[in-house]
Amino acid sequence: MPIPVHEGQLGPAVHEQAKCILDKEARPVLEPRTVKQGPFTVEADRVPQVDGETIPRRHPSAKCKLLEQPEPGVATVYDILTRAARKFGKASALGSRKVLDTHIETKKVRDSHGNMVDKEWTYYELSDYTYISFLELEQRALRTGAAMRTLGLQRNDRIEIYAATSAFWFTVAHGASSQSITIVTAYDTLGEEGLSYSLKQTNARAIFIDPALLFRVIKALEHTKDIRTIIYNEDAAQQIDPKHVDELKKKYPSVSLQSFSKFLITATEGITSVAPSTDDLACIMYTSGSTGSPKGVLLKHSNIVAAIAGANVVVGPHMAPGERLLAYLPLAHIIEFVFENAALYWGGVMGYGNPRILSDQSVRKCLGDIRAFKPSIMVGVPAIWESIKKGIVNKVGASGFLKSNIFWGAMAAKQGLLYWGLPGAKVLDHLVFSNIKEATGGNLRLVLNGAGPIAEKTARFISFAICPMINGYGLTETAGMGAMNDPMAWTSANAGCMPASIEVKLVDVPDLNYLSSHNPPQGKCQGLPGWLKIIDRKKNLVKTQNGEYIALEKLESLYRSAPIVNNICVYASPDYAKPIAIVEPAAAALHKIAEQVGKGNASHEVICKSDNVRAAVLAEMQAAGKQNGLHGIELIQGVVLSEVEWTPHNGLVTSSQKLDRRAVVERFKGHIDGAYHASDIQVPHPAHPKSSNGLRFHAMPIGTIKSIKPPNHKLV
Repeated sequence: MPIPVHEGQLGPAVHEQAKCILDKEARPVLEPRTVKQGPFTVEADRVPQVDGETIPRRHPSAKCKLLEQPEPGVATVYDILTRAARKFGKASALGSRKVLDTHIETKKVRDSHGNMVDKEWTYYELSDYTYISFLELEQRALRTGAAMRTLGLQRNDRIEIYAATSAFWFTVAHGASSQSITIVTAYDTLGEEGLSYSLKQTNARAIFIDPALLFRVIKALEHTKDIRTIIYNEDAAQQIDPKHVDELKKKYPSVSLQSFSKFLITATEGITSVAPSTDDLACIMYTSGSTGSPKGVLLKHSNIVAAIAGANVVVGPHMAPGERLLAYLPLAHIIEFVFENAALYWGGVMGYGNPRILSDQSVRKCLGDIRAFKPSIMVGVPAIWESIKKGIVNKVGASGFLKSNIFWGAMAAKQGLLYWGLPGAKVLDHLVFSNIKEATGGNLRLVLNGAGPIAEKTARFISFAICPMINGYGLTETAGMGAMNDPMAWTSANAGCMPASIEVKLVDVPDLNYLSSHNPPQGKCQGLPGWLKIIDRKKNLVKTQNGEYIALEKLESLYRSAPIVNNICVYASPDYAKPIAIVEPAAAALHKIAEQVGKGNASHEVICKSDNVRAAVLAEMQAAGKQNGLHGIELIQGVVLSEVEWTPHNGLVTSSQKLDRRAVVERFKGHIDGAYHASDIQVPHPAHPKSSNGLRFHAMPIGTIKSIKPPNHKLV
């Protein structure tokens, strides 16, 4: 298929890259301080007051009308692709690495009996990043769409993408868009039950996968009859298993299996694109299922484009062609999908990575993804940022008394200098923080936290040690939009202003005395100086025995800063006055505590069950809670130590690293009961009987976040 020719196409790549450099030099330096004056949100124009509600608030630029497009003529996801090819031409668009070799290393670990045994660890050796241009991306996407048509797929048919984040994933999505075909997204950690559920519900006719997932697809096919073609990514780290190929042929001889490269060859010449309309479905995005079965959220092209428009108003002025975005979060998560398409709109370069090989310690004979790609922009989740912070703090602590004091003194000095607008912060960056910045590629200008709340101390640490961190909050139903910090109005205390494509209002919940008439108005979303402050999600507000409410996610974000915590689930029973914590401990910190209580030679399982170890962990976490301003019923009174790592594969966290609270509570129910009895907090009160699953959720004030236009999202 010939490459489309665009009028006004940019010339040689050298000219384009030079233009990018000039644009970068013209951008303001981003620092963790507020230099922009409010208001940051305003009341919507000409909206009548409703009793028990606030007037909806909007971004100041959207006071009279919510924004639907980033610019005239960009109305669909397909428009984003063709505009990028036309505007940025031969400049680099997508970067990927290939696995060159695998290295097996044997290390000594303790087994469940405390004996030292050999365990094998696998490390990848990867190539440098290689890139394709915006024009090449468009060509591949159009060829992918043409090949879909050759399969017999038509407008508004559905294909499923069941793969890890990669150039393959992104190309398939835009190929489908070029033919007005709807993509169905599924996390690559989704099991066969969830996969069957999505395939059956959406009647997808083809599925695009990573080779290692073929065995799950075969099992899922038992429950769906619509799949006729499976296309796999031969560039994935793991190759396809011949025994799974044979099993597919034996069980389902009518289902075709092709590599992606061979699939592209089938594209019939002369097939033209079928441009979607704004009301066509772009995506059916299945949520990670953190509260039950995955939900399929319908997102039109207008929804995705409006989300890009809204985000563009807040952060777009600080982006330039050539911006480097490290793409490693699941594209099946709305925030990653929106931001990758926003990067395409901005003319950014996306480098695809993997959470397991971001650091140099996770690979052999090459750099980890973050130092190999040198991103300027990075989107992450709380678990990533906590891990980075703890790694830095541990190294600082091990550097000795003098260097440690210099580091923390420089941190305090930098905060003071920036707060008062005094010079000197750059000198501290060069003398003290340069090694830390280099460990994250040396090029980061801005990072975004999403998918969950982060402790304010962690946000500040990352912001002053590396680069400013902004927070984002949103829902799949609102295409990821809800609130987002303006980089020029930096704050670590709030979620920021609303993007220009949505509006937010608060609704009274009198039972909890959260009223829109309060000053400031209160609710799940609490307004402060024109910003939005997220208190907690309504399903995670739990009433304790004494009638007071505990915000679980707030407590988790604060306790997560303790060195012992790798991950945490706070549980509050309605039968008791105070919560307990189920903790996945950080191995190094746990071993240090074990040595202090005389259990240094015990196995990991024995350490986790030790009463003395648990008591020491409880004391450390209570101290961390007090340091973060917690008191009374917010201080945990018991702790359960998990013997297993929490991963998407065992279902304790989702693919986006969100806690699956229900799964954790169910798995550790016996330990939870034991911890409550051991702590002997209070005698259960008959007025608060347990629910069948041990959980008791209560109504909470909720700020109703209106959907991006058009607002009538429905579940499949």
